[in-house]
Amino acid sequence: MKTLFEQAEAVFFDFDGVIVDSHEVKTRAFAALYADEHPSIVEAVMAYHNANGGMSRYKKFDYFERVLLAREPTPERLAELGDRFAEAVVEAVVASPEIEGAGALLETLGARATPCYVASGTPEEELKQIVARRSLARYFRAVRGSPAEKAEILGELSQRHRHDASRCVMVGDAMTDYAAAKEVGMAFVGVVKDGCKSPFPPGTKIAATLRVFQGEAS
Repeated sequence: MKTLFEQAEAVFFDFDGVIVDSHEVKTRAFAALYADEHPSIVEAVMAYHNANGGMSRYKKFDYFERVLLAREPTPERLAELGDRFAEAVVEAVVASPEIEGAGALLETLGARATPCYVASGTPEEELKQIVARRSLARYFRAVRGSPAEKAEILGELSQRHRHDASRCVMVGDAMTDYAAAKEVGMAFVGVVKDGCKSPFPPGTKIAATLRVFQGEAS
């Protein structure tokens, strides 16, 4: 019987925490932006970020400003936060280690001519820059990020490239990835680090790294 990846018509990947081990880089960056606030605010910022992986940073900033700090987030303030955040994280993400097995899995899928795509919450132009600088662009037919929502990206790419979504796989590390996959009818695989609690419903296929899936794709 063919495995999940052998059957896949196409594979869609989140980026941070799935291809690149960069989640902590972004957690620290969010904390640093609010370092002048009360420690309880900084803790709440990190907690919200960790609970909402895959969400656009601008939606997080809106929540931090509006809910945690009770102030109206102006477009200028959101743009400033976005610029400062990008300045803090781009080089660090480029330098971050890959999730174990990610490169080997992409090589295997490429050898099988399985189309692969990135669907991330990172701003798209920034994401494309990072993917290119990490020499990963050759693995992906498209690299998509915010402001588009993930379900929108999955649906649009499936339609454009004539994939049957029900025969595709989304690989992610957050409930936003899971929810997007379910919304368009894709199978889902979750990446959950050892020692971390899975955010996904019972029965979800998960693994600590992508190394375990390389054999499934070969």
